[in-house]
Amino acid sequence: MALVLKDRVQETTTTTGTGTLTLGGAVTGYQSFSAIGNANTTYYAIYASGGSEWEVGIGTYTASGTTLSRTTVLASSNSGSLVSFSAGTKNVWCDYPAGRAGYVDTNSTLNAPVFAASGTTSTTPVLGYNASNTNLALGAAVSSSYLQAVMQNTSATAGASTNFAVSNDLGTDSTYYGEFGMNSSVFSASTPVDFFSINNGIYYSGHDGDVTVGSGNGKKLYLAWGTTGQSAHVINVTGAIGLNTNITGTSNFGTSGQVLTSAGSAATPTWTTPTTGTVTSVTGTSPVVSSGGATPAISMAAATGSVNGYLTSTDWTTFNNKGSGTVTSVTATSPIASSGGTTPNLTLGNVPVTNLNSGTGATSSTYWRGDGTWAAVAASPAGSTTQVQYNNAGAFGASSTFTYSTTTGDLSAPVHNSTNGLTVNSTAVSSNYTVATGSNAFSVGPITVNSGVSVTVSSGQRWVVI
Repeated sequence: MALVLKDRVQETTTTTGTGTLTLGGAVTGYQSFSAIGNANTTYYAIYASGGSEWEVGIGTYTASGTTLSRTTVLASSNSGSLVSFSAGTKNVWCDYPAGRAGYVDTNSTLNAPVFAASGTTSTTPVLGYNASNTNLALGAAVSSSYLQAVMQNTSATAGASTNFAVSNDLGTDSTYYGEFGMNSSVFSASTPVDFFSINNGIYYSGHDGDVTVGSGNGKKLYLAWGTTGQSAHVINVTGAIGLNTNITGTSNFGTSGQVLTSAGSAATPTWTTPTTGTVTSVTGTSPVVSSGGATPAISMAAATGSVNGYLTSTDWTTFNNKGSGTVTSVTATSPIASSGGTTPNLTLGNVPVTNLNSGTGATSSTYWRGDGTWAAVAASPAGSTTQVQYNNAGAFGASSTFTYSTTTGDLSAPVHNSTNGLTVNSTAVSSNYTVATGSNAFSVGPITVNSGVSVTVSSGQRWVVI
């Protein structure tokens, strides 16, 4: 949608009230509002012929229905508000409101609602600097006031700013340009992401080009600060820095050798003389020796077998040669044996018993006990692998009739003698068992054969439950 102005556009309307106008066709000798174009805006004026009702504003033309909406009222017979038109024919035409007009007056001054130079005397700039290449030149004599060129973006939205940009032959929409601008009061919705995005921030930014700030003709550069710009730091023509300088920029440069000292965030930094001291005496701790005084001779003696000091070149050579060479053979002393050579196998032989407890009680048939004494090895067990072993007067013995079967788990003996008068059996058979031929079995009941378990009695044999 664009603001469009056209010459000799006028139609009639019979619309009443404050609503959108329905256009009734072009007046003879004029063109219709269709010249404005659908959805475009234009300045309009409405007058009720023979009456006192009138209105000037900005309207939007709609081709469908040939209507003109009264979008914004600039002036009217109703104190600048929408007029509720009475019945009758009204004329409506494309206007050029005085409040929005720009014109050159008799003093050759350009007057406009936004750009105005009223109250000044227009002059031609007297600059001779590249005058022939200047395509915009403004000049005026403004007595006791400002000569200003103002740009303002009135949008109070995030991302809104007012910018003045310059560029060169490499410039594009996003490269090689310098930008001077000011952000809106709500430019960043929260904490700014960078220093160019500060709310109400004024900035100068260089894109793809170095930025130079200063005076190139022997003048000073001031960095003003304070509530009204009443204070400033200055860099003078020699590059010296004056802190919180006077208005002429000639004070507070400090003296040679002074350093910049911070006063925190509540005050300006200052030039201060660093704290220094004087060396009055230098001492040394052994093996370092000092001759004393402010400019002593520092020395260290060579090390000896009993005194610390520096390592002489002779001692270094001796020390450096230590440990060099090649192992050619490794020998051993009994009971350790070596196979010889540079990578031998080392073995430990029998340790003579005389080396243990002075040999007391040590023989070929004794062993060393944990209590530090020698003891004789008991006689070897008797019997076969199926016979039960027992100890009789310090010696192992066995009986060929008292045996144990690792296959069946049977413990066999000719006679079972319960010396205390009791024979105990379980009340449940928990594993399969076969009463073999030549054997009988008895149990004291009641007794239960567990599920999945069987007792097999061989033919001709008995299992008696008492």
